[in-house]
Amino acid sequence: MQRYFYLIVLPVDLLLAWMLLLVNFLARGVPRAVLNRKRRNPAHEAGVLFYSHEGVAVAPSRVRCYHFSDALNRMTSGKANTLVFCHWDHVFGWHQIRPRNLWKTELAIAVIRSWNYMCRHRFVVVVDQRPNYHTLATLLYRITDGGRICVDVDDWIFNDWNYLLPIRTDIFLKWIRPMVDSVVVSTNPLAKKLEPLFPAVETIPTFADENIFRYQPAPVGYPFVFSWTGSVFSVEALENLLFVVDAAGMLECQPDKPYRLECLIIMDPKQTELNEQVKEILRSIHDQPQISVKSPVAPKDMPNYLAGVHCGLYILKSPSAFQQAKCPTRIFEYYAVGRPVIATATGAATEYVIEGETGYIVSSPEDLAQCMEKLLSKPEDLTSMGLRARAYVDRDWSITAAVDQYRRILDTSRSLS
Repeated sequence: MQRYFYLIVLPVDLLLAWMLLLVNFLARGVPRAVLNRKRRNPAHEAGVLFYSHEGVAVAPSRVRCYHFSDALNRMTSGKANTLVFCHWDHVFGWHQIRPRNLWKTELAIAVIRSWNYMCRHRFVVVVDQRPNYHTLATLLYRITDGGRICVDVDDWIFNDWNYLLPIRTDIFLKWIRPMVDSVVVSTNPLAKKLEPLFPAVETIPTFADENIFRYQPAPVGYPFVFSWTGSVFSVEALENLLFVVDAAGMLECQPDKPYRLECLIIMDPKQTELNEQVKEILRSIHDQPQISVKSPVAPKDMPNYLAGVHCGLYILKSPSAFQQAKCPTRIFEYYAVGRPVIATATGAATEYVIEGETGYIVSSPEDLAQCMEKLLSKPEDLTSMGLRARAYVDRDWSITAAVDQYRRILDTSRSLS
């Protein structure tokens, strides 16, 4: 029965989705493009839209859409006139990681609603975050209203498939290249990947908002709390969890220097096989009371949670393209509340973790255990490292610095119009 479902219902769903998009383009898009050959309505010339097919439940949209938008409005006293439109939040009403798969017709309707929103507000620049199916609305808006496009790539999405087009994201980016005015990425590996396609690629890391993550002194005394948070959506992410658990198993828990390792694990309910492997790991550490597993912390509660730990762990084991290109947002959050970080040498962490000054770089579970022991033995280093980490945030690694750079890019895009 399921086989017939895939053979009949899914192709009909895809065909209906494309019919909806085509009819909307012919009936409304073409006439609008003819009427709007020259941009009008100067009252909205300062408008910027941060646009994503995801939502506030995931860090990229939360920081690079909502936080960046708030900071831009704050820094310009509202003159930037920025707004946010995310499919999960404003179309589907989700405030959690995608609870179900969507029909193609639902995606098409989301694209049409997004285009209507853009036309109603007449934004001069659309910042399209993580290009995918939703980018069809951005392209349509460019054709009909002449809006400028800034593409924001914060992760290694190039192997992902477009949810409505039968092409991978790397091919899709080549296809839309002539209509893109500027490109922003979160790490240098992403910049190197895109530089052959686009003439000017700007790197703006996903820094934490220093006004939300404020410095707080570390808790006094023991137990010393190490914290690791991670999404286990793949086998390589599972290896990160194993890395941390192995290190904790090598670290002896001394009566006069007790510690606790807290693991905040985010799992995809649809990946049952992978989730079973995670549960097996958790069962294997049942006899290690110093390791505790906690439910994911809501974004609004994360600053208070991080303020209650002593040291953050940022572990990426596999040197895959995805993990090499990953922006270490969590490191900036630990730094902002004044906590040092122990991180692996994979990816961008080596650019931001300063050995012995704001944390330590490790290459194996044995190294991680030794660094954890070092902090346990000299807790006074915690305060000095945390203060230095916060100083770097205030000086260079804040959302204010990121948005200031973003503002220059958007001003350039406005001048093109």
